[in-house]
Amino acid sequence: MLFIIALVIAVLFSLSCAGALRKHPTPFYIGGAVLSAAVYALSLMHIETPFVREYLLNIVTPPNSNSTHRSHIR
Repeated sequence: MLFIIALVIAVLFSLSCAGALRKHPTPFYIGGAVLSAAVYALSLMHIETPFVREYLLNIVTPPNSNSTHRSHIR
C-alpha cells in the first residue's frame, strides 16, 4: 500500500512539475539532496511518534542492525 501511495505521489509530481523540471532542474536536485540529508539525520535520532518511525523512516532508510528503537516493516 505504501508503495502505491508513493508511486501515485511521484506520478502526480512529475506531471505537475514536468515543465519546470525540464527548464530548471537544479532546484529539484538541491531539494532532493536536502530531503535525503534530512531523512538520514532523522533516522539517526530516536523518534517517539510511531507513525513517523514506522511509516516514514522505514520507507526511505535501510534497516540498521544496531538500532533497537525502530521496528522494521518486512
